[in-house]
Amino acid sequence: MKFTQNILFLLFLILLILIPPIYTGMRYLFLAKNSSEDATASHYYEKAAIFLFWRNDLYEKAGILEKHDPARAINLLQKSRNRGSLSPAGQLYLGDAYQSSAQTGLAIAEWETLYQNSQELTRVCPRLATIYHAQAQFIHEMDILKKWLSLEPQNPDANQSMGILLAADAKKEAVEYLQRTADQSATSALRLRRLISALSDSNEDEAYRLTRSAQALAD
Repeated sequence: MKFTQNILFLLFLILLILIPPIYTGMRYLFLAKNSSEDATASHYYEKAAIFLFWRNDLYEKAGILEKHDPARAINLLQKSRNRGSLSPAGQLYLGDAYQSSAQTGLAIAEWETLYQNSQELTRVCPRLATIYHAQAQFIHEMDILKKWLSLEPQNPDANQSMGILLAADAKKEAVEYLQRTADQSATSALRLRRLISALSDSNEDEAYRLTRSAQALAD
């Protein structure tokens, strides 16, 4: 009898200790979910994670919503990773945070891991294609664009990127990709049709063709 009373008393003490922080954590979680601003919600999620110590996913939510402070976003997302709770979406945004803080190598590493694991492909392919193009790593860019187009064959951004990449060496194929984009995108149709015209004009010499192509891209 006395043993049972001791157990019940111990449980009562545990509840007294746990209820206040749980209540506080749930309150911060409520505020986070009902906040209209990402920055405010991010801070509430982080505070909720401190009190609801078993909810490691809240660090990821806080990191994803942190758009203005890459260092803080990285710290939060790494906390989630260290606790075994970082999802593929969180890893994608971790790469974004690295890129925003000029840590391009780390960004590529995060995105390449997702790519190799076939995770978040429709979102990671545009990021990798853009960065490889900027670095003039055109073979890598080509591989990424092929994968992207296999997933979204009508995506105008993927078709335009492939068309531009092929413009110097494969005019006919480039025109086909660019035409798909021009047919879908009213905002860039005129610019793309000028580029298509430049690539399709077989009477122009190579130097003039490339000059016109460059002008069409620059406009």
